[in-house]
Amino acid sequence: TLLKQNIWIIGILLGMLSWVFDGVIDFMFFSRESLVKTIFIPESNEIWMRTFNFFILVAFGFFVHLAWNRQKKIQQDLKCSQEQGKQLLRQFRAILDGTGQDTGKNFFSSMVKQLAATLNVRDAFIGTLVDGETKMKSLAFISGENFLDTITYELAGTPCEKVLNEAQCIYNGNVQANFPKDDYLKENNINSYLGYPLTDMNGLP
Repeated sequence: TLLKQNIWIIGILLGMLSWVFDGVIDFMFFSRESLVKTIFIPESNEIWMRTFNFFILVAFGFFVHLAWNRQKKIQQDLKCSQEQGKQLLRQFRAILDGTGQDTGKNFFSSMVKQLAATLNVRDAFIGTLVDGETKMKSLAFISGENFLDTITYELAGTPCEKVLNEAQCIYNGNVQANFPKDDYLKENNINSYLGYPLTDMNGLP
Protein backbone atom coordinates (compact mmCIF):
# COMPACT_ATOMS: atom_id res chain seq x y z
CA THR A 1 0.00 0.00 0.00
CA LEU A 2 2.83 2.38 0.85
CA LEU A 3 4.52 1.78 -2.51
CA LYS A 4 1.24 2.22 -4.41
CA GLN A 5 0.65 5.56 -2.73
CA ASN A 6 4.29 6.67 -2.98
CA ILE A 7 5.74 5.16 -6.13
CA TRP A 8 8.67 7.57 -5.95
CA ILE A 9 10.00 5.45 -3.06
CA ILE A 10 10.69 2.73 -5.62
CA GLY A 11 13.07 5.15 -7.36
CA ILE A 12 14.95 5.68 -4.09
CA LEU A 13 15.13 1.94 -3.48
CA LEU A 14 16.40 1.32 -7.01
CA GLY A 15 18.96 4.09 -6.54
CA MET A 16 20.21 2.46 -3.34
CA LEU A 17 20.35 -0.96 -4.99
CA SER A 18 22.24 0.55 -7.91
CA TRP A 19 24.76 2.08 -5.49
CA VAL A 20 25.31 -1.27 -3.73
CA PHE A 21 25.39 -3.27 -6.98
CA ASP A 22 27.97 -0.91 -8.46
CA GLY A 23 30.05 -1.27 -5.29
CA VAL A 24 29.92 -5.07 -5.50
CA ILE A 25 31.03 -4.98 -9.17
CA ASP A 26 33.93 -2.68 -8.27
CA PHE A 27 34.94 -4.99 -5.41
CA MET A 28 34.87 -8.08 -7.62
CA PHE A 29 36.80 -6.70 -10.60
CA PHE A 30 38.55 -3.41 -9.84
CA SER A 31 38.98 -2.47 -6.17
CA ARG A 32 41.58 -3.78 -3.78
CA GLU A 33 39.73 -2.46 -0.75
CA SER A 34 37.28 -4.41 1.42
CA LEU A 35 33.68 -4.87 0.28
CA VAL A 36 32.30 -2.57 2.99
CA LYS A 37 34.73 0.21 2.13
CA THR A 38 34.17 -0.23 -1.60
CA ILE A 39 30.42 0.14 -1.12
CA PHE A 40 30.23 2.88 1.50
CA ILE A 41 33.53 4.78 1.06
CA PRO A 42 34.21 4.71 -2.67
CA GLU A 43 36.72 6.85 -4.52
CA SER A 44 35.71 10.32 -5.67
CA ASN A 45 35.05 9.34 -9.29
CA GLU A 46 32.89 6.43 -8.11
CA ILE A 47 30.94 8.72 -5.79
CA TRP A 48 30.11 10.99 -8.74
CA MET A 49 29.00 8.11 -10.97
CA ARG A 50 26.93 6.41 -8.29
CA THR A 51 25.32 9.69 -7.22
CA PHE A 52 24.44 10.42 -10.84
CA ASN A 53 22.84 6.98 -11.25
CA PHE A 54 21.05 7.38 -7.93
CA PHE A 55 19.43 10.67 -8.87
CA ILE A 56 18.50 9.38 -12.33
CA LEU A 57 16.58 6.51 -10.75
CA VAL A 58 14.99 8.77 -8.12
CA ALA A 59 13.88 11.18 -10.85
CA PHE A 60 12.47 8.26 -12.82
CA GLY A 61 10.50 7.09 -9.78
CA PHE A 62 9.24 10.64 -9.17
CA PHE A 63 7.97 11.04 -12.73
CA VAL A 64 6.33 7.61 -12.62
CA HIS A 65 4.70 8.72 -9.37
CA LEU A 66 3.32 11.87 -11.04
CA ALA A 67 2.05 9.87 -14.02
CA TRP A 68 0.42 7.31 -11.73
CA ASN A 69 -1.34 9.99 -9.68
CA ARG A 70 -2.47 11.73 -12.85
CA GLN A 71 -3.95 8.51 -14.19
CA LYS A 72 -5.57 7.81 -10.85
CA LYS A 73 -7.08 11.31 -10.77
CA ILE A 74 -8.48 10.84 -14.29
CA GLN A 75 -10.06 7.54 -13.28
CA GLN A 76 -11.56 9.09 -10.14
CA ASP A 77 -12.95 12.04 -12.12
CA LEU A 78 -14.41 9.66 -14.70
CA LYS A 79 -16.04 7.55 -12.00
CA CYS A 80 -17.42 10.68 -10.33
CA SER A 81 -18.74 11.93 -13.67
CA GLN A 82 -20.43 8.59 -14.32
CA GLU A 83 -22.03 8.62 -10.87
CA GLN A 84 -23.27 12.17 -11.40
CA GLY A 85 -24.68 11.18 -14.78
CA LYS A 86 -26.52 8.23 -13.22
CA GLN A 87 -27.87 10.48 -10.47
CA LEU A 88 -29.12 13.04 -13.01
CA LEU A 89 -30.77 10.26 -15.02
CA ARG A 90 -32.51 8.96 -11.89
CA GLN A 91 -33.71 12.48 -11.08
CA PHE A 92 -34.96 13.02 -14.61
CA ARG A 93 -36.83 9.72 -14.57
CA ALA A 94 -38.34 10.56 -11.18
CA ILE A 95 -39.62 13.88 -12.52
CA LEU A 96 -41.10 12.19 -15.59
CA ASP A 97 -42.71 9.46 -13.50
CA GLY A 98 -44.15 12.02 -11.12
CA THR A 99 -45.72 14.19 -13.83
CA GLY A 100 -46.60 11.71 -16.57
CA GLN A 101 -50.23 11.27 -15.45
CA ASP A 102 -51.09 14.96 -15.16
CA THR A 103 -52.17 17.48 -17.82
CA GLY A 104 -53.28 21.10 -17.92
CA LYS A 105 -52.90 23.14 -14.73
CA ASN A 106 -52.34 20.02 -12.66
CA PHE A 107 -49.21 19.35 -14.68
CA PHE A 108 -47.45 22.47 -13.34
CA SER A 109 -48.42 21.71 -9.73
CA SER A 110 -47.21 18.15 -10.14
CA MET A 111 -44.02 19.37 -11.79
CA VAL A 112 -42.98 21.79 -9.02
CA LYS A 113 -43.81 19.22 -6.35
CA GLN A 114 -41.69 16.61 -8.10
CA LEU A 115 -38.88 19.10 -8.71
CA ALA A 116 -38.73 20.04 -5.04
CA ALA A 117 -38.73 16.41 -3.94
CA THR A 118 -36.21 15.20 -6.52
CA LEU A 119 -33.76 18.07 -6.07
CA ASN A 120 -34.31 18.13 -2.30
CA VAL A 121 -35.14 21.83 -2.12
CA ARG A 122 -37.72 23.72 -0.07
CA ASP A 123 -39.10 26.00 -2.77
CA ALA A 124 -39.82 25.41 -6.45
CA PHE A 125 -41.96 27.28 -8.93
CA ILE A 126 -42.80 27.68 -12.60
CA GLY A 127 -43.80 31.09 -13.90
CA THR A 128 -44.79 32.82 -17.09
CA LEU A 129 -43.81 36.25 -18.38
CA VAL A 130 -46.40 39.03 -18.29
CA ASP A 131 -46.58 42.80 -18.92
CA GLY A 132 -44.11 42.82 -21.78
CA GLU A 133 -41.70 40.45 -20.05
CA THR A 134 -41.16 42.87 -17.18
CA LYS A 135 -42.97 40.70 -14.63
CA MET A 136 -43.27 37.04 -13.73
CA LYS A 137 -46.53 35.34 -12.78
CA SER A 138 -46.35 31.99 -11.02
CA LEU A 139 -48.19 29.07 -12.59
CA ALA A 140 -47.39 26.81 -9.65
CA PHE A 141 -45.41 27.52 -6.49
CA ILE A 142 -44.58 25.11 -3.68
CA SER A 143 -42.82 25.90 -0.42
CA GLY A 144 -42.25 22.98 1.88
CA GLU A 145 -45.43 20.93 1.74
CA ASN A 146 -47.72 23.81 0.78
CA PHE A 147 -48.75 25.22 -2.58
CA LEU A 148 -48.74 29.02 -2.53
CA ASP A 149 -51.24 31.35 -4.10
CA THR A 150 -50.44 32.87 -7.49
CA ILE A 151 -47.98 35.74 -7.20
CA THR A 152 -46.80 38.33 -9.71
CA TYR A 153 -43.56 40.24 -9.22
CA GLU A 154 -41.18 42.60 -11.01
CA LEU A 155 -38.23 40.85 -12.64
CA ALA A 156 -35.84 43.77 -12.23
CA GLY A 157 -33.26 43.14 -9.52
CA THR A 158 -34.09 39.45 -9.14
CA PRO A 159 -32.13 36.34 -10.15
CA CYS A 160 -35.05 35.42 -12.43
CA GLU A 161 -34.12 38.44 -14.57
CA LYS A 162 -30.70 36.91 -15.17
CA VAL A 163 -32.33 33.69 -16.31
CA LEU A 164 -33.89 35.52 -19.25
CA ASN A 165 -30.62 37.24 -20.16
CA GLU A 166 -28.12 34.47 -19.52
CA ALA A 167 -30.21 31.26 -19.65
CA GLN A 168 -29.16 29.01 -16.76
CA CYS A 169 -28.53 30.88 -13.51
CA ILE A 170 -26.98 29.25 -10.44
CA TYR A 171 -26.09 30.72 -7.04
CA ASN A 172 -24.81 28.10 -4.63
CA GLY A 173 -25.10 30.43 -1.64
CA ASN A 174 -24.99 34.22 -1.08
CA VAL A 175 -27.83 34.88 -3.51
CA GLN A 176 -29.20 37.61 -1.21
CA ALA A 177 -25.92 39.53 -1.38
CA ASN A 178 -26.01 39.41 -5.18
CA PHE A 179 -29.59 40.70 -5.32
CA PRO A 180 -30.03 43.09 -2.38
CA LYS A 181 -33.22 44.61 -3.86
CA ASP A 182 -35.02 41.27 -3.89
CA ASP A 183 -36.96 41.41 -0.62
CA TYR A 184 -38.51 37.99 -1.16
CA LEU A 185 -35.10 36.32 -0.81
CA LYS A 186 -34.53 37.99 2.56
CA GLU A 187 -38.04 37.48 3.89
CA ASN A 188 -37.92 33.77 3.14
CA ASN A 189 -34.26 33.21 4.06
CA ILE A 190 -33.31 31.95 0.60
CA ASN A 191 -29.56 31.44 0.19
CA SER A 192 -29.27 29.46 -3.03
CA TYR A 193 -30.97 29.68 -6.40
CA LEU A 194 -31.22 27.71 -9.63
CA GLY A 195 -33.24 28.97 -12.58
CA TYR A 196 -33.64 27.85 -16.17
CA PRO A 197 -35.83 29.24 -18.97
CA LEU A 198 -38.52 27.13 -20.61
CA THR A 199 -39.22 28.09 -24.21
CA ASP A 200 -42.26 27.92 -26.48
CA MET A 201 -42.45 26.52 -30.00
CA ASN A 202 -40.74 29.67 -31.31
CA GLY A 203 -37.85 29.42 -28.88
CA LEU A 204 -39.08 32.35 -26.77
CA PRO A 205 -38.96 32.16 -22.96
